[in-house]
Amino acid sequence: MQAPFTDMDLRELAKAESDAFVDRLIHAAEEAVREARAHADDQIAAVRTQVDGLQSELEVESARAATLEADLDTVIEAHRQVEADRDTANTTIAALRADVEAATALMDHAATQAQATLQSTRDQFTTETNGLRAEIQTLQSKQDTFAAEARTVQEKLAAAQRENGEQASTIRQLQKRLTQTETAVASTLTASVRAIDALDTAATSHELFATLVKQLSIDLPRVALFRVKGNHLVGEHGAGVDAGVDITKLMIPMSVDSVITRAVALGGLVRADGDQLADTRAPFGGTPACALAVPIIFQDEILAVLYADFPVPATQAHATSMVLLARHSSVLLSRLMQELKSLKELRDYAGSLVKEAEQMFAADTAAARPEQECISRLRETIDCGRQIYGQRAALESPAAAGLLDEQISAIIEEAASPFAEALSAATATRESRRTAS
Repeated sequence: MQAPFTDMDLRELAKAESDAFVDRLIHAAEEAVREARAHADDQIAAVRTQVDGLQSELEVESARAATLEADLDTVIEAHRQVEADRDTANTTIAALRADVEAATALMDHAATQAQATLQSTRDQFTTETNGLRAEIQTLQSKQDTFAAEARTVQEKLAAAQRENGEQASTIRQLQKRLTQTETAVASTLTASVRAIDALDTAATSHELFATLVKQLSIDLPRVALFRVKGNHLVGEHGAGVDAGVDITKLMIPMSVDSVITRAVALGGLVRADGDQLADTRAPFGGTPACALAVPIIFQDEILAVLYADFPVPATQAHATSMVLLARHSSVLLSRLMQELKSLKELRDYAGSLVKEAEQMFAADTAAARPEQECISRLRETIDCGRQIYGQRAALESPAAAGLLDEQISAIIEEAASPFAEALSAATATRESRRTAS
């Protein structure tokens, strides 16, 4: 029989159970702690991974923010520059608008004056053209009268032929000659009418003179036009001239006796036939049987001379046609008055450039500079003047190009002075350099 438990046994049993329970609790707690620590470590690792990812993203975003900030600064600076450029452009536009308004006002004023001048010129041109047409009608009337007289002569010749058979051959020849003359006169008048219509389309004096020569060459064997330049007549247009002849290099001094210079001196038609041509200079050589020259006059100034020569004697109709077309050209020149005014202004401007060169040469001479230095400085002044004049004359007609050289040539030929001699030396040196190059 088991002895009953004592208090001591109960206390030891309770203590043992208590210690076992505590041990279990401690073990459970330690297990729970380990599990919690493992779970915490997993979460900490996950959080660290997230933190690392967020840190990388933060670095990327920071770099992007820095780039965007730099781009923003660039855009702001560009915007400021655009604002500055816009202000500058607005200022420039305002100035240009003011210039345009001023130029528009000047153009309106010039257009008003040009319209008035054009209307006046048109009225004058109409009046003078009507007068020329009246002259043509008179010539045609004379032609009709001549034809009637020719028919009368033919009838009389026919009657005489019936009365005297021995004169039949002579009468036939005379009849043929009269018919040929009538045909030639009609052809010349028709050509004159055609030429007048062609001349009316010319837009410049250069084109007018070229058309004049071209139209006359249809009916005449050899035609040329010479421009009056200083103390010379210079070839400008030609037709029927030998292929080896450069018309623009033909120059006839006023002092030389020729049909052309006589027309300038007389101021009207000059005709020379046969022996009359023996003592004059033919511009194209040879021995023509007849030569005609008619000046083209504008505002009492002879601008050019129209010349034609023939291997056989010319008819009166040819001479009348040349005079008619020369006068019609003078009328048309009034329509081209603005171009001629520009040429006069350029001629005066060329003269002023030469005058300035002369004054500078006189100053160098007065300063006792060496002769070669004076000539060298004069050559530089003339070359500079040529450049300035060339720029101003570039937009004008071809006739304007040589006006400065004409002024220089006239001084060299006419004036026996130190300036003329120096000018000759300076321009000769320039020509030598041009030939060498």
